[in-house]
Amino acid sequence: MNQRMYYNREKLEENAMNKHSLIYFSYLVSALIIFFVVNSLTGILVFAVRSAISPLTQDTLFPLTYSLAIASFLVTIYWYRDKGLTGFPYAIGVPFLWIILFEILWQNSFLLFGTFTDDVLSEIILSSWFMIGVISYPTWNIDKFTLWVFLMFSAGWTAWILARYPQMPSLSGYVFNISLKIGAFLAIMLMVKPRKKQRIQHSPISITE
Repeated sequence: MNQRMYYNREKLEENAMNKHSLIYFSYLVSALIIFFVVNSLTGILVFAVRSAISPLTQDTLFPLTYSLAIASFLVTIYWYRDKGLTGFPYAIGVPFLWIILFEILWQNSFLLFGTFTDDVLSEIILSSWFMIGVISYPTWNIDKFTLWVFLMFSAGWTAWILARYPQMPSLSGYVFNISLKIGAFLAIMLMVKPRKKQRIQHSPISITE
């Protein structure tokens, strides 16, 4: 009797995992299609490629952003190397996740000062980036230290707002931009870092001590 119950439980767990994998794969494909359609039609992909190969199209913080993006991709690949091909989508999502954390806040914070200049299309582009970032959700894990880093990041952004949101090329604009971009990078990398004895959860996010 007990053996039969154990077998039934294993079958239920296997079915749940298969269902979860199908949902994840469906979301992965949908997110990639939407991303490529939106960013191709708007020319963002062409601009990103040109920026990567031509210094003339780069803004001041371009080297920092791309360096951290490449680093986050490679580190995530290394962390989840035992997952095989499954680790590759995680590594794709992580750079977009920390970049979009910064970009959504940066763009929409201008609303507080009545200087918001981007249109609805920009919000659609950011949303497509966010969808790619969410691909990494099986790796999300928040412990107390990670939560503390997120709180420090929030405090830093609040300080930027209270300072009247200075932008480059002012010195304070450089300081806030660079420090908070690095802060977004660190917060997300801590969130996706595998913990000891951690398994990839079926739920979107897990909380650990």
